[in-house]
Amino acid sequence: YFILFTVSLVGVIIYSLVRHAIAHWEQLYANYAPHPFFAGHGDYAAAICMFVPIIGIFIFRPAVYKITALGRFFLICFLLIMLAGITLSFTRAAWIGMAVSLGVLLIMVLRVKWYTLVVMILCLVIVGVVKRDDIYRKLESNKEVSASNLKQHVESISNISTDVSNTERINRWKSAYRMFKLHPIFGWGPGTYMFQYASFQRSNEMTVISTNTGNLGNAHSEYVGPLAEEGIFGPLSFLSIVLVSLFVGIRLTYRGITRFVRYTAAATVLGLITYYVHGLINNYLDTDKAAVPFFASMAVLLVLDIYYNKEENRSAAPVV
Repeated sequence: YFILFTVSLVGVIIYSLVRHAIAHWEQLYANYAPHPFFAGHGDYAAAICMFVPIIGIFIFRPAVYKITALGRFFLICFLLIMLAGITLSFTRAAWIGMAVSLGVLLIMVLRVKWYTLVVMILCLVIVGVVKRDDIYRKLESNKEVSASNLKQHVESISNISTDVSNTERINRWKSAYRMFKLHPIFGWGPGTYMFQYASFQRSNEMTVISTNTGNLGNAHSEYVGPLAEEGIFGPLSFLSIVLVSLFVGIRLTYRGITRFVRYTAAATVLGLITYYVHGLINNYLDTDKAAVPFFASMAVLLVLDIYYNKEENRSAAPVV
């Protein structure tokens, strides 16, 4: 599954890069380059990110998957093309997701204890709360906006005052919260946000790309959108999926009975983490392009846990 999906995905990436090159690598054209295979650059980059860790594992641990030297060469080529696709998609959320995934990989490699990690997170939260005013002023002072220049595009990630992409997301999130306050228990119904949020916008929060016609997408968050559509149970349901998959994936990474189980679980959960982070500021699970690799990765963790991690199935690892 991973190999077949990657082969087809690489074909789409090459197609997109060629189209983007013809447009002189313009940042705005990145959103149209993957058409008609992907709706935009966001779901395109999100899908690629979910497959980077597993291809990386295939490359660095070929013996576990019985990959030949020629196969490894092709996988290295695929990985380079995938990284180029992510970089030139100009999708900042995908870049952040990849960075966080690399951070988690480092934690796995160093085998950092869970309680050490909890203390580190608590310290960061405390510093964030104490310095929240300074942090907010720093974010407001950032005037860099999305651009074809990669450095400038990276710096625009924290611009919450003038970058239209960021400010429009804030507008959508605030609208979702107002919808939630009106129907906090069961929400407005699945898929209804884009048709209801217009009247919950505030004129001083709207941007040049704001709309009242419900034709420019949803709440741009896998966590905030369900809050408006399914009430308090929406984000809790999604968070339960996130936490259970992380628990199972990390447990298999550390306690899997074979290297096949451990490495496959680690790569799969790292791929999911890229989307969990991406999902903070985008949501694509209502599209097949993101939903298929996302839930297929869940299925991989499930099968690793209930089948391949049993002693009687120790030698049942498939040959790639």
